[in-house]
Amino acid sequence: MVYSRMSTSTHATKLSKKSVLLFRAPKEGTTDLFEKELREHKYEPVSIPVLDFNYINIDKLSQCLIQYRDYSAIVFTSQRAVEATQLSISDSSKEVNYSDLTCYVVGGSTCKAAKDAGFNAVYGDAGNAEKLAEYITTEEKCRDKPILYPCGNLRRDTLSKKLKEAGFCLNEIEVYETVRNKSIKLKVEELIQHQGLPEYVVYFSPSGVQYTEDIVSSGILPLDQLKVIAIGPTTEKELREKDIPVYSVASIPDPEGLIQAFS
Repeated sequence: MVYSRMSTSTHATKLSKKSVLLFRAPKEGTTDLFEKELREHKYEPVSIPVLDFNYINIDKLSQCLIQYRDYSAIVFTSQRAVEATQLSISDSSKEVNYSDLTCYVVGGSTCKAAKDAGFNAVYGDAGNAEKLAEYITTEEKCRDKPILYPCGNLRRDTLSKKLKEAGFCLNEIEVYETVRNKSIKLKVEELIQHQGLPEYVVYFSPSGVQYTEDIVSSGILPLDQLKVIAIGPTTEKELREKDIPVYSVASIPDPEGLIQAFS
């Protein structure tokens, strides 16, 4: 990525200290835990969604859930996969108790979402797919039945590759597609115009890095002048591949882990 360092609008805008731009959608219908934690530590968070999602293969996943006893476990690596799973629960299976189906998750937020959906989620402090795969390999004894893996179209193959190498069979079902939010540029321009440049910018996914590439290369958001935080190693890798300097990386993809990355 080539930075535009001579943007007039950029140089004319002052830095807003303690301001944090979160490239993510805030939690709807309840208090957003990331924003809440940041405010408690005297930061000023602003969330801008970079992604939109289309749910797919809901009927296919529904049939798998009706026959959930054919699986040894279910794995969630995103809250969006949990939401798609909730949509897929058909009328005939609404009364099914999924708490006896082993459920592995990545991250505290996804763990909470899975529990709210009725699953007995096992967190295991797995902050990324690689650690989760290692945890499952150690904890999951059953290899006679496949693991159900609802996932997105942009998933990395880290989890599935490591589990298959360890002798597990996965039924991977793409249940959502990730697309770019069309209003990213407008929202960022409005933020800078009214509040100034944020001191910190937090990326939550590799696709978020990709979908903001144009506003960075154009100089609208000069990341080389700001403190960029990645929510985990996969996002960090994407940032560095784009030659974006990384200030720090959250060790765990939850609000507490993000706060630690500021220090």
